Amino acid sequence: MRLPMMRMEPARIAAHVRAVSERLGACVTISEVRQAYETYPLHPPLLPGVRSLEVESPRGCWIGRTEFDPRRRGVYFHGGGFVAGSVGMYAGLISRIADATRSWIFFCDYPRAPECLFPAAHAAAIGACDYARSNGPIGPDAANQLFAVGDSSGGGMVFASAMHLRDQGRGHLLDALIGLSPMLDLTAA
Repeated sequence: MRLPMMRMEPARIAAHVRAVSERLGACVTISEVRQAYETYPLHPPLLPGVRSLEVESPRGCWIGRTEFDPRRRGVYFHGGGFVAGSVGMYAGLISRIADATRSWIFFCDYPRAPECLFPAAHAAAIGACDYARSNGPIGPDAANQLFAVGDSSGGGMVFASAMHLRDQGRGHLLDALIGLSPMLDLTAA
């Protein structure tokens, strides 16, 4: 299956990334960092026909198509260095992953630092996996497949969550793990 791609010239992408990096470098407050991060250029729009259903507890939303099996599910953990990132920024990417996998994907709007410290985001990630295993876009119903996917710091949370579930004897909860440039070394060694 070929996914629709967002087309941008490499020189335009490089110029925009440089501009965002400069804005991030000039940020003083967390609010400024979050605003600068939201301007990153490579966020495609939501695919036509894809639905987004908000959930209050756990905080997040389901993204998928009505024709997809609501028991085939994924959980998405966003990047942003544990301080930035939002469903608005990631909905287009998640809609493409949902299309490619013909799944409904739960976007986990996990608590961000510095307002919430470790292990708040990690606990939310585990909770999102538990929630998505037993609840879907149309309500309570057991998943027949569940995968976890994330980028950057969210990719690291995919693997940390899987290890935590394995250590609890619940490794069977996730059928597949997908890390998009996952941040795995928090020591930066």
